Amino acid sequence: MAFAFVAHQSPIRGRCIQWLISHGYLPIVYPNRCLDAGYYHRSVGSGDTFTKEQHELVETAAEMLYGLIHVRYVLTTKGQAAMMEKYKNAEFGRCPRVYCSGQPCLAVGESDIPRQSTVKIYCPKCEDIYYPRSRFQGNLDGAYFGTTFPHLFLMTYGNLKPQKTLQSYIPKVFGFKVHKP
Repeated sequence: MAFAFVAHQSPIRGRCIQWLISHGYLPIVYPNRCLDAGYYHRSVGSGDTFTKEQHELVETAAEMLYGLIHVRYVLTTKGQAAMMEKYKNAEFGRCPRVYCSGQPCLAVGESDIPRQSTVKIYCPKCEDIYYPRSRFQGNLDGAYFGTTFPHLFLMTYGNLKPQKTLQSYIPKVFGFKVHKP
């Protein structure tokens, strides 16, 4: 069955989606049906009705497509500018570590491969990652932000990178430091 990719909204988006398909990031489940937002494959063949299972597969593929486009977008100049506003408003959350004093965090993935892990938050002050407090963020695929985003962001906006904290917690018993064996 032959089919051609059609993107109604933008030739750039179409090329991006074609790249994702050609590199195996987007599974082609039902190429003759609408995926999402006007993107679809044309083919000669069957009708346009979905079973419940087919609908779920198409929805999953569309979600993955959106996420993989998102990870590329946040690495662009325009995407980084949009993420700067989110960072300034602490929309990704704040570092739970006491000595970071509520430092705003950035979203990060532990892997660039989809379905490996959920998104975490990266604190630029202590340079560590944490589980997000938001249930919504905790359910997002980490690959939709990738491993590069927070580090490229802080390289781009170096003035936003805080000084690394030198304080650390010292365990004590009755005022005496606990020695580690």
